Amino acid sequence: MSIQYYVRLLLAYLAILSVCIFVAPAANAATYPLAWQDMSSMLPMRQNRPVWSLTSMYLTDGQSLTSGGHVWRNDNGKLTDVTAQLLSAGLTRVDKIVDNVKDTIFVQLTPGAADSAKYAELMGVNADGSMSFWTGVTNDPSFNRGAEILTSGVLPKTITDNAIAAWNGQIWMIINGKQVYVYDNKNIFDLGRTKDYFTCLTASEGAFWLGGAASTMDANGPTMPLKAVLVRITQQTLAMAAAQAGKIDTVRGKTNRINYWAWFESNDALHDN
Repeated sequence: MSIQYYVRLLLAYLAILSVCIFVAPAANAATYPLAWQDMSSMLPMRQNRPVWSLTSMYLTDGQSLTSGGHVWRNDNGKLTDVTAQLLSAGLTRVDKIVDNVKDTIFVQLTPGAADSAKYAELMGVNADGSMSFWTGVTNDPSFNRGAEILTSGVLPKTITDNAIAAWNGQIWMIINGKQVYVYDNKNIFDLGRTKDYFTCLTASEGAFWLGGAASTMDANGPTMPLKAVLVRITQQTLAMAAAQAGKIDTVRGKTNRINYWAWFESNDALHDN
């Protein structure tokens, strides 16, 4: 047989092999226009604690409020300690902070009873900064309900199982372990693995906020001793870049294996995630 025959046979074999190998993944590995910014300097304390739970206005380290744990209110970028007020409301720890449309609920779960919780529902903040609460005990599982995208069946369970998610009005951000995904209601984008370990995620005014603890690329959890990390992520567009032409620097590449394509103001620093 001719050499041409064997060449054609080899090419056919390689074509079949490529079909077998390059099966369409559940999520496309892709660059997505997001700007990551380290906001950890906002935290009054970082050592020996994570950022355990957060909403648009409140965050906590999840530790005992009687043994050095804290809850803070975010007053336009300045964190105000409100720990004493949560203690006065009857909570000794805040396991979860929930935005409840009109107000905020601070939840202390009962050990061994996933659906049983003490709670302090914020009724208002007075002019002097003091907080008014409605307190009680509940078996309402809504305190443990996650983002609806995680239970909708739209995304594969390999992504949604044990994940956290938030919606910023345009896209979903989903974090599973250290893997970061974006879902735009059409496509899933796999942004790769982040360095730090994030335990909570929320969205406020179009930006995502991630809280957790410092880690390394090789570790699957936080490194010890714990060191709190707070990150802000904004979604960028070509239109936004054009509107700010001359004021910003275009950055394209990869930071700690997270693909990015974003525009940063000149004084912004890349967060090493």
